[in-house]
Amino acid sequence: ARHRFDNVFFSRASTHVGNSLILYYPDGDYRATPLSGSIKYIVVTKNKGVVYAVRRQLPAPSGSLDPFRFYPHFLAKTYSTTLSTDLQIIYPEWVISHYAWWKLDKDRAVVLTLSRVSPPFYLYFEKLAHLVCRIKY
Repeated sequence: ARHRFDNVFFSRASTHVGNSLILYYPDGDYRATPLSGSIKYIVVTKNKGVVYAVRRQLPAPSGSLDPFRFYPHFLAKTYSTTLSTDLQIIYPEWVISHYAWWKLDKDRAVVLTLSRVSPPFYLYFEKLAHLVCRIKY
């Protein structure tokens, strides 16, 4: 199953893993820190609305260091490789973007935001490109 919302496709994990990985605001609270998760089910409600049943990406194991914490403009963070067994109901309006997932080791994975709009991220690369252009090899 898949669903198109705001010209972006979302799928359940069994259909397309990459399109199931989403960053979203918990309970629709736009002031909260976004969470990452994978869409397990796409459900059409009685009133023809759509919701996603999502398994949240669990935090990195206790004592894990996040090497990306030093790079606030590089939108990556270390998490557990495990997803929660609990399902959360998420409305498409709460979704920020997809994310990429890369396994570091058996316990840790990197989650990288794939937001289409992220000014701090673009500013970081603009500054980095400017610095690289000034370096003489």
